[in-house]
Amino acid sequence: MPTVRDARPGDAAAIARIHVTAWRETYRGLFPDAVLDGMDEAARRDLWARAIAQGTTRIAVAEGGFAQSGPQRIDAHRNAYPQELWCIYLQRIAQGRGLGRALFEHVCPEVPFTVAVFAANPGACAFYERMGGRCLSEAPEEVFGITLPERLYAFDHHSGE
Repeated sequence: MPTVRDARPGDAAAIARIHVTAWRETYRGLFPDAVLDGMDEAARRDLWARAIAQGTTRIAVAEGGFAQSGPQRIDAHRNAYPQELWCIYLQRIAQGRGLGRALFEHVCPEVPFTVAVFAANPGACAFYERMGGRCLSEAPEEVFGITLPERLYAFDHHSGE
């Protein structure tokens, strides 16, 4: 089983590197190369350093991946799903070894929560379905000027299975 722990201030650079690498590996062909190649690792490092310091979300790290959960960001779902899995990102070399499941189990709250994922990422959709998520909706989402369908998965309970 992969070793997962809560993020510390010194993890910001590694999280930024994983974040940028995972986006480039996962979304090449969905977003323009210029957008992916132009992702600024230093800016991401600063973003993650602030997020860790604020302590308002739960951030977990492991070799080759990280995850973050926190308060629900979608107003329409706050009452039924007060928490949200904000992200799980894995570098390609870390996939297929149980790391996604370990990160999911580490950061997911014990209360109902949601997670949003691009429908064009079938591996992520299948993962969340295996973890017990049910698709609540699919709607267009604009990111970096590109509109892609995004699925919202709901987890009515989390048993850690």
